[in-house]
Amino acid sequence: VITSLGSDSFRPSEVQNFGGLSVVGSYYGTNDSDLMSHDPSQATKKVMRGRTTRKTRQKKILAQAPSARDSAYEGPPRYDWIDIETAAAVKVQAIFRRNQTMRELEKQDITTAAMRNRKRAMKAKKYKKMHVSEDTPSLLRFCGVGFLFGDATEEDYEIKEQMAKEEYARKKKAKEEEETKRRRYRPRKKPAHQLVEEFEVIE
Repeated sequence: VITSLGSDSFRPSEVQNFGGLSVVGSYYGTNDSDLMSHDPSQATKKVMRGRTTRKTRQKKILAQAPSARDSAYEGPPRYDWIDIETAAAVKVQAIFRRNQTMRELEKQDITTAAMRNRKRAMKAKKYKKMHVSEDTPSLLRFCGVGFLFGDATEEDYEIKEQMAKEEYARKKKAKEEEETKRRRYRPRKKPAHQLVEEFEVIE
């Protein structure tokens, strides 16, 4: 278990099993007082491999995290949990404040291009429609010429969408009328040629 005592110098790659316990190794220390007195990892372990005997490095755990200077040059890297917690808290607060500010501005009818794009994107996602972004306006929107073509007031998009709906409704109505006409069609009955034969038996 990594507690706050050694969390600053914790490295997952250094966790090893020694004596039935999970030992964090490869830490350094100059004095024995820096080591935990009840830590069994202070012992030296020998590994037998065939005919050779390899002496592993000594496992040490510091009671205090190394300084920033030692971590920068020769010691293990500092792993500050407070940095992760602070970053997460700041991110959550930023998202909450952004949404709160956007709601307040929408109530006051004060919106920006990004807010309108977000609202259109959510609406388009709901109804599966396309939306026009205001982040990159066309050249005609910077002058009065845009009002002639409806680019500045976005009338072109609305008119095109309305025309597309009318065209779709017209084609759908024509198709339904054609199907109704085909249902009323009855094929003409052609006269059937009937051949009547008589047989006379003469004895």
